[in-house]
Amino acid sequence: LPVTPQLLLGDDPVGLFDALVEVASGYNFIVSRGELPDGINGLCSHLGRTITISESLSARHQAKTLAHELSHAYLHGEPGTTRAIAEFEAESVAYLVCHTFGIESASYSFSYITQWAGGPNQALEAILASGERIRTTAEMIVNQAQDLVGHGAAKDVA
Repeated sequence: LPVTPQLLLGDDPVGLFDALVEVASGYNFIVSRGELPDGINGLCSHLGRTITISESLSARHQAKTLAHELSHAYLHGEPGTTRAIAEFEAESVAYLVCHTFGIESASYSFSYITQWAGGPNQALEAILASGERIRTTAEMIVNQAQDLVGHGAAKDVA
């Protein structure tokens, strides 16, 4: 695995970003693109019910980041989850959502997930601990986005 997650390049071929904006709207979150500090790709505010995505990212990475932040919106509104677990879960969901719609994010997601888990062995343990939360959240987002995505490119969530 690369030590540093590699930002995704290219466009958003199926319109996943726009579909996820609609999904977020249905959950009463407003999504915007804006300028964020270096190293911060997106922010989710439960208090303000907002998600901000860095406008400096490629369209493909913006879609992946919105899937990540939308996962935070669904999973992490209540206190009690550590930041490491929250980041691990959100990126795992983002990977599954993107993969389902044909956007490969492994070059970013696998390193990010492993770093937040504390290493490869800990990542496996975290998957076992959070796997059902990750799967059900990814499935929910995919189901809500399915009819909104441009080309109906979704595969089944495993």
